[in-house]
Amino acid sequence: MAVPGREQDDYWGDSFTATSDLDDFFDENSTTSWKGSGDSGAPLADWSRRVKPAKLKSVNHPVEPRCHDSSDGSLRDSILDNITTNLSGPETNLSSVGLSRGVGRSLGSLGEKLHDWKPPSVKKWSNAGGAVDRCSNCSTLEQEVALLSNQLQASFSRSNVALAVPATVHAMCTGQPYSLHCYRSLQEKQELVAAALRAAHTQTLVAVLVFCRNTLSRQLFMQELERSPVAAQSYVCFLKQRRQYSDAVEVLQALGRQEEAALLRYRQCLSISDHAKKVSALSSLTSSSLTSPHLAHYRTIINDHVDLLERQKIIDDQDAKNTSSPLFVEYPRASRVYGTPLLTTLYYCSMYHWNDGRGTATAACPSSFRQTYRLTDRQYLWAVVRGRARVKHFYLPEQLPSLLSTRSGGMLGSLSGALSAVSSSLAGSTRPLLPPDRLLDALASAAAPAAVLAAYLAQVEPKELRLRLAQHYDVTTAVVEVLVALKDRAALQQYMDTRLPPGSADYLKADAALKSGRWK
Repeated sequence: MAVPGREQDDYWGDSFTATSDLDDFFDENSTTSWKGSGDSGAPLADWSRRVKPAKLKSVNHPVEPRCHDSSDGSLRDSILDNITTNLSGPETNLSSVGLSRGVGRSLGSLGEKLHDWKPPSVKKWSNAGGAVDRCSNCSTLEQEVALLSNQLQASFSRSNVALAVPATVHAMCTGQPYSLHCYRSLQEKQELVAAALRAAHTQTLVAVLVFCRNTLSRQLFMQELERSPVAAQSYVCFLKQRRQYSDAVEVLQALGRQEEAALLRYRQCLSISDHAKKVSALSSLTSSSLTSPHLAHYRTIINDHVDLLERQKIIDDQDAKNTSSPLFVEYPRASRVYGTPLLTTLYYCSMYHWNDGRGTATAACPSSFRQTYRLTDRQYLWAVVRGRARVKHFYLPEQLPSLLSTRSGGMLGSLSGALSAVSSSLAGSTRPLLPPDRLLDALASAAAPAAVLAAYLAQVEPKELRLRLAQHYDVTTAVVEVLVALKDRAALQQYMDTRLPPGSADYLKADAALKSGRWK
């Protein structure tokens, strides 16, 4: 039995397989004679005469991929396979083999590397039958390739094989991975929309609708929205949240919801900062989207808004040049009036332009607002009373009807004020034109005198509410009067002792009431 170590030494010590000879074999400039032999011992080739090949034309030889492994045995077999050849016939010219110049130098010490590996048994360069040995690790690599191929196919199937529609919708609702691209037919997409509606999950429904929008024609997609108002509303809300107002307007118009489309366009117009462009957009809106008879009310409102913007622009330009006025010095403007609501503009004009327009209507005249924009009595009085109170000009309850008659600038306003006064006298009491509790809060914020607050508290009913408001705003006169009216002697005595300074008018009034015999 041959000793493995001795067999290796004999093999590598042979004249044909010595390390130095192998290095010379790969060196094309070497003149060393080298002969290879098969297993039978028959010589395969004799390269004792090595002629330097002539310069060859560049020929692209296809290189077959070979398996390389980190193990010593497989790499050895791969190298041997690369240099194995079955030479039949006499000498073979190197130019026919196509060996590139400098291969020997690039491989260099290949013989030394083979000497370091020292495999236990090495076959000669060729088998007896001339067949090249197959890589020992190829079967393992083929198994790995097959395994990876199966895994890739399974992953592709999970993403592209159409699952049941309820399963996909459930995955969408629960945040699991899903794919909608496997649903290609119109019927499958309709089933997706129906399943999303049944799930009552807005995000899932919107995701399905966006998928249908991207994969269906516009006509088919609009038909789906027409079939389901809930889906249409969810999709429109989605477009509004993303500020895609133009797309939302198109969808609403296609669905026949002209009123909502017009209001959405109106919202777009209001977002324009430039005055000229905003007015032009609003005018275009009234002439294009509000031509239907049932939208005439909106057309009137938008026309009034355009007129208000023009008026506000004129007021701002005039007041910007009038900053030296004593009223503007004492009460500086907080901001521009342009773009503010109608009642805010009337409040502003009641502060700074109350005396404008005597005899002629100007842009800032408060009475012109009531006529032009058809304000009610309460709307007009609420803005005017608060605006005048801001500049310390207060009106008593009985003076409010005169504001409607004297500042209206016409017979209609005078008639309205007269009718209000007549109705109040017939009723036997002064009916408040404005809610007293709201008006009291506004007057108290403007630091109105106690006499003015007491006059408005006298209009509050019932007396228990009047007492709470009088105590809240600390109107002592009203508190004494209410306690006397309620005939609550103990409460009046306690209030006089704790809240009223001795010798004051209210103290004397309360003391006189206590000495009288009109109590419970």
